[in-house]
Amino acid sequence: MRQNDERVMIFARCDDLDIPNPFSEAPLTKNDLGYIIVFVDIMVILTLFLFIYMIERGQANFVEVFNSNTITPEDFTIKVKGIPDEATYAGSGDI
Repeated sequence: MRQNDERVMIFARCDDLDIPNPFSEAPLTKNDLGYIIVFVDIMVILTLFLFIYMIERGQANFVEVFNSNTITPEDFTIKVKGIPDEATYAGSGDI
């Protein structure tokens, strides 16, 4: 436990420091750096959306080519109308 005569004092100071700019002599402020980060973030998100769109389009093209070059049972089936439901003959095969 603290004694009543003990006191703690804290001083805080926020400096608006300039950040060195690797591309020019003028330093960057915190606001400038914030704008750069937001711009880069938006560009990354737009690039991600573009790649997702390209992947979806590529997959649709692949499925179309794959289906046109693949033989499946669906290519050889026919639909016969008028056959009674399985419950009619209880699955015994006798109609």
